[in-house]
Amino acid sequence: MRRNLTFLAILVMVAGCNDKMPVAAPGGPVAGPVNGGGRIDDGLAPKELPKPPVALDQPKDLPAIHNGTDLSKEDPDDLVAMARSAAEKNDYKTALAAQFWSVKQGGDGHYDLACYYARNQMHSEAIYWIQKAAETEGVDADHAAEDEDLLTLRRDPRWAGVHRFLWQCTAYWKASGKTTTLVFVPENFDKKKPSPVIVTLHGRGSRPDHFFGAGTQALADALGIPFVCVSGTKPTGPKAFVWAVSGDGDAKRIDAALAEAADRITVAPGKAITIGFSEGAQVAVEVAARDPEKYAGGIGMSPGADFFLDQVQPTAKLKERRFVVTIGGKEHPGNVMLARQDRDWLKKNAASVNYITFPGIGHTLPADFSEQLPRWISYILGEKK
Repeated sequence: MRRNLTFLAILVMVAGCNDKMPVAAPGGPVAGPVNGGGRIDDGLAPKELPKPPVALDQPKDLPAIHNGTDLSKEDPDDLVAMARSAAEKNDYKTALAAQFWSVKQGGDGHYDLACYYARNQMHSEAIYWIQKAAETEGVDADHAAEDEDLLTLRRDPRWAGVHRFLWQCTAYWKASGKTTTLVFVPENFDKKKPSPVIVTLHGRGSRPDHFFGAGTQALADALGIPFVCVSGTKPTGPKAFVWAVSGDGDAKRIDAALAEAADRITVAPGKAITIGFSEGAQVAVEVAARDPEKYAGGIGMSPGADFFLDQVQPTAKLKERRFVVTIGGKEHPGNVMLARQDRDWLKKNAASVNYITFPGIGHTLPADFSEQLPRWISYILGEKK
C-alpha cells in the first residue's frame, strides 16, 4: 500500500521489476550477447526510436474481479503495491491481475506487467508489454538479460530479436542525453541564504518522482530544507535512468542538477546530503565519501551495486562526516554484504556511521521511514548524536 510520511503524505515508489533484484557485490550485470542479442556500440545508436520486431495486438483485458475485489476501482498505486506483495509470495496470478489494472488506469509499470505475464507463461503478452515498455518508459537491457522473472521468456525463440530491440532502444535513449531534475524549496524560503540541501537518488531503472513523489513539497516545507531530486546519469528510456556507480560521472550529474537549482537555492558549503535507495544508495554513499568538502554525509538504503569505495583516497575532512546505512533483514545476500562493506570502509576511515538493520523486510523502505528520515538528517547535520 502507499507509504505516507505521517506529517506530509509523501509517496515513495522505490522499486519495480527493474530494480527488485539488485546487483550483488562484487558481481555485475551481464555484459555480452544473450541468445543472439547484445550491446549496441555508442557510435551505432539509432537516429530514430526503433520499431518493435514482434508485431502483436494489445492483449485482451483481464477480468476486473479478482478474489472478490473489483480491481478496476482500486487506486493504481495501491494495485502496484498489491502486485509486489503478491509476487513476494509467488502468487503471480494476483500480481498479474493487480499490475494489469494499474496499467489499464494509466499507471506506469509496463515492464513489471511483462514480468508477471512471463511468470504466468503468457509469453506473447509479455513480449507485447516489454516492447511497449522499451518505447514508452525505458527498459534496462542488462537487467532484462538476467531477470529471474523473464527466465522462461528468454527461452522463447522470439527473445533474440526482442532483446536486440531493447538494446537498440537503450542506445537511442542514452544518446538522447535526457535528464530530469526536480527542485522543491520550502515555503517562504530565502534563496540567497546558504542552506543544507537534500539530494535524492533513485534506484536502478527508476526516476526521481518514483523515489520522492508528489508529497516532496510538503516534506521540504516541514523540514525547512530544499530537496533536489536527480535522475540517473544514463537514460535508458524517457522515464528510466541508471547510474554509472564507478568513477566521477555520477558526481558530475549531481553537480549539474545542483547547478540547475542555483537560481532557487544557495547550498551551504559542506551541507549537502545525499539519500538513495538500492543502486542510488551506493551512489549516495560513494559520492559523499569522495567529496566531504561538499557533502555533510549520505544515507544509503539497501545499497545494490558494485563496491568501489576501496579505490577512494579518503581526506581528513571525512572524519567529520556522518553516514546512515540501512539494510533489510530479508535482503539478497549481495545487498547485505555491500551494506557491510560500506559500513566497514567508512568506520575504517573514521567517518561516523549509523548502521541499521530492519528485521523482517526485504528490498524496500522500512515501515517507520516517516519517523526515521528527519532523525537521520539531523544526525548527519550534527544536530544530535
